[in-house]
Order: sequence, then C-alpha cells, then structure tokens
Amino acid sequence: MRKGIWLLIVLGVLFLTQCQPKTGVVQPETGTFRIGVINSMTGLFADHGQLVQNGILLARDEINAQGGIRGRQVELLIEDDGSDPANAVKAYQKLVDAKVEAIIGPLSSSATAATAPLADKSQIVQVVPTAHSANLASLSKNVFLIYPSTDAEAQFVANSATRQLKARRVALLEPNNQFTDTYVQAVRKYLTEAGATIVADERYDESTTDFQEQVRKISSSTPDVLITPSFLPVAPPAIVKSAAAINPRLKVMLRGAACIVALNSMDELVLPAAFRTNNIFVVNESFGNVQSGNAALRTFADTFQSRFNAAPAPYNVAGYSAVHVVRNAIEKGGGGGEQMKRALTGGEFETAIGTVRFGQGQVNTAANFSLFKLGDKGAAPAGQLVLVQ
Repeated sequence: MRKGIWLLIVLGVLFLTQCQPKTGVVQPETGTFRIGVINSMTGLFADHGQLVQNGILLARDEINAQGGIRGRQVELLIEDDGSDPANAVKAYQKLVDAKVEAIIGPLSSSATAATAPLADKSQIVQVVPTAHSANLASLSKNVFLIYPSTDAEAQFVANSATRQLKARRVALLEPNNQFTDTYVQAVRKYLTEAGATIVADERYDESTTDFQEQVRKISSSTPDVLITPSFLPVAPPAIVKSAAAINPRLKVMLRGAACIVALNSMDELVLPAAFRTNNIFVVNESFGNVQSGNAALRTFADTFQSRFNAAPAPYNVAGYSAVHVVRNAIEKGGGGGEQMKRALTGGEFETAIGTVRFGQGQVNTAANFSLFKLGDKGAAPAGQLVLVQ
C-alpha cells in the first residue's frame, strides 16, 4: 500500500515537471488587453474628438498587426462623453466595471478634472492625449498628461509676440468661457513681464460669427498684434476675415491648428494673399515635424495619409501616441496597474510626437511650442504651416 502511494507521488512530480515551460521560453499571455477610451465624439468638442479617435484606431490596428501587447491583442472599449464632464464620470465608472487595464482620455480639461478622483479610487492609469490645463497637474498620481500645460503655452505666446513680432502694444480677443479665463490670465501676466502694454481686451460668446464691431474697436487702439486664443475652429477665420478687411497691417496670432484648414479654404477675395502669408501667425504644439528626423512621425504621417486620405493634425498624433505610450509603459513595466504607473512616472518614451517625458505633476515636460506662419495657398497644401520659430 505504502509503495503504491509513493509511486503515485513520483508519477505526479514527473507529470508536473514535464508540464513546466522549458528554460528561456517566454509563454505569451492569453486573452485581449482591454484599454478604455473616453472621447468626445458628439457635442462641442466633436471635431477634436474625431481627430483623436482616428489616431487611436490607427495605433490599435498597428499594434495588433505587430502581435499586440505582450502577446495579447488590444481591445478598445470606447465611450462617448458628449463633451460633458458628468458623462465622462459615468463613462469612467463603466470602464472600471468592465475591468479595463488602462484608460485613454478624456479629451477636455474639464472632463479630465472630473474623472481624476476616480483614477485615484480605481488605481487605473489614465493617459490623457489632449487636455492640458495647468490646473490638471498633480490632480492624481494616476493621471498622465501628454500635452504641455497652458501655462507653458501662455509664456510662449507672450514671448513670441514681444520678441519675434516685436510687439509693444497688444490686443486680446478671447471667447467668454472659464477655461480661456485661466489661459488669458497667464498670457496677460507674461506679456506684462515682457514689457508689453495691453491696449484692448475684448470678449465674445462662443456663438458669435460677426466680429467687425469688435475688430474696429480693437484697431482704434493701434495694437501691433492681436492675440485671439480660441480653442475652437469656428471663430478664428471670422476674426481674421474682419482684421484683413479693417486693418490690413494688423498681425493676428492664433493658437492651435484646428482653424488652419478653414483659413486655407477662404478665397483671396475674402483673405488677400499678402495678408495670408504676412499677417497670420499660429502658435502650435511642436511635437516635431516630418522634416525634423522623427522617423516615427514620418511613418505615422505616411500611414495616416494612406488610410484617411488626409494630412494628420496634432490631435491625430496625440491620440495615436497615447496608445503607444500605454503599450510602451506596459512592456517596460512588465504589466498593467501599479507596474505601468511606475514605468510612466519619470519615464521617457519615444513616439510620433517626439519624446514624452513625464515629470512633476505627471505632465509631459519634453513637449513644447513653435510659432508658424500660414503657408502660401498656391504653394502649400491645406493645413500647411511654415515654421517661424
């Protein structure tokens, strides 16, 4: 009887030994890697949301074609917050219940601020492609911001206006909303520190389409530069149109690339060629450009053009790169959750937007800004910017 028991034990040990993986062979993980996405596909930010979405989908397909993350295919669970922070909170909780291993988004700063407490509660890493209010830094140890902060942008805007454009008299024309308040307050501060005088400061409602009266009032104060920091693509073309008609010598500084295609679509009867090429300046995120030697960006630009038949915009690149940051952090850290957070904290990743380095407050300290001019319509494709600085 005792011999029979020992025989069973020996056979069991041999069986288990044979079932162990051979030394040096890495067994692939099973199942899919579930990544949640909170995006604004409807509502006020829908245009921006579509740009981010296209980049995210392209990255997913690319990663899956290369074998996935640690041998697991990427599965995206996408939630639309309708450009509403309250909906973003609901979407976040839904993704937590679905047991996602990381979350990308939301799009806006207000929605990101609303979901940050949930990131602490759930301990799920949240990589945010586009939100960049200075108030978001350090809200949560689990929230990582790819875009540079608005405070850094405000300082760059003030320096560009005073140093590059030699402005001493500056006018401001900004939308009437809470997010812009914080941004413009910082712009005013840095303009004053640079020795500029703010000669006019006008506001408008988001629904405004006619700016002639405000531009005339601003022009009467004889500014060297008009700074109009709209984060939406609707108002800037109308403001530029009024400026070109009322004061052809006035330089106009815009922010972001969202309005560039709209500006390029305006014919020369509305926007004279000389004004287009000499008076319009755009402050844009300079994650790198195709000519900079960033091989990842060149590959992305070619792939994106082939798939969507369009040149990529910064928000496309941000959404695309957010997925790759998640992938790289998982591979570097050895898994999701706390391992992924440790890899992101103080980590550095090379992506299509250039280097992503998360410093204090989980903000990407490697990203910065550049000043561009609007390219000549006859010589450059829609959306083309010419680097000034």
